[in-house]
Amino acid sequence: MGATHFLTRTLARVNTEMSLHVLAYNMKRVIKLLGIDGLINAIRAFALFSLIVLTAYFKKAIGELRLNASPTSLA
Repeated sequence: MGATHFLTRTLARVNTEMSLHVLAYNMKRVIKLLGIDGLINAIRAFALFSLIVLTAYFKKAIGELRLNASPTSLA
């Protein structure tokens, strides 16, 4: 994408910069393959899936907390 060298100096910063280059490259590929609408739909589907999974996880965790709580420990 036109970059011939890194703009930062330390290894941690170069690692971050390279990660951003790779992310940009992958985003460009996804947009080329799916289009903007396809990318947006994929992000929405993933967000909805994540929300469903997290909701189920927290419901289970709250249920376990209620089962493990004894009446004397709540007072």
